[in-house]
Amino acid sequence: MIAREGITAVAVTLAAGLVLIYLEAVYAAAVAFGLGAVLVWLFRVPRRRPPAEPLGLLSPVDGRIVRIESYEDTWLERPALRISIKVALPGITVFFSAMEGKVQRFWTNYGPFGEEPLKTSLSASPDCYAVHVKSDEGHDLLMVVSSRWPLSRCRFDRSPGERIGQGGRFGFVYFASTFELLAPGSATPRVEVGEQVSAMSSVLAELKPD
Repeated sequence: MIAREGITAVAVTLAAGLVLIYLEAVYAAAVAFGLGAVLVWLFRVPRRRPPAEPLGLLSPVDGRIVRIESYEDTWLERPALRISIKVALPGITVFFSAMEGKVQRFWTNYGPFGEEPLKTSLSASPDCYAVHVKSDEGHDLLMVVSSRWPLSRCRFDRSPGERIGQGGRFGFVYFASTFELLAPGSATPRVEVGEQVSAMSSVLAELKPD
């Protein structure tokens, strides 16, 4: 399955390859088809079924755990469990919601939209985006994506007030470096530093039931 962000590019590239074959430009057609194959790989979407763990926080992307620590969440001003994921290169990927809930707010590294700038150690990169999701049980989760690539861009599919399911598609990011989950401080980690995780299927942490 291909992410919708890549459908046009893949279709145009493959169509160009067919035209070049018709024009008997075999080598150029081979380059076009090779580029099309690369684009298919870049924009692929994994077919996975989320585990039946309502209190589990799923990995939003494929990658490697690089940090697990207690952290003072300056967005929500609370103690949090911080889990950092180094995104698999090149960081062009669909990302998914770690839990079910309602979207509350968005931030960029310039601060909440329409409000004063908010700088934290998580926003030291050229691009940093954060989204706040609240579960029906009252658990607050922040998902933060950042990059050291100046051309990095992130687009969310859901707006504040809309619901998102656990493991549901949340958006698309170009050239992401790191994904951070800031879970309630009472959450229990289920992964270790250095562990490889898979989007939608790896459980990163478990929330404490009310």
